Amino acid sequence: MTTAIDLTLLHDFLANSATNFPDKTALIFEDKRFSYDEIYQKSKALANYLWRAGLQRSNRVIIHLGNSPEAIVSIFGTLMAGGAFSVVNQSVKSGKLRKLIKNCEPAFVITEKEKAKAIIGMEGIPR
Repeated sequence: MTTAIDLTLLHDFLANSATNFPDKTALIFEDKRFSYDEIYQKSKALANYLWRAGLQRSNRVIIHLGNSPEAIVSIFGTLMAGGAFSVVNQSVKSGKLRKLIKNCEPAFVITEKEKAKAIIGMEGIPR
């Protein structure tokens, strides 16, 4: 007996949820609530940016953010753009981060403005 499995991609789940439940709370962070539609629209905007900036299917994107709505948007946006992501905890020391970036060879690194200066110039960082 063969059982059919309905597979849904993670970013398609978000798109479907935004269509069917646009105003329903998708994420609570500290004292702020984000609807499915808000997360979807922000993720779609990031996906369009990444795509226009040259992200190719299966290119790697390092997400170097804390636990935040921006990290969630970065994950969904990367997937929507066709990329693959690696989340790197912000507490990782610069030496280990340098090694991760060199080994991962990301097309993009998404981080906070304050962290970007330390990352720019590391071997493996796209120019």
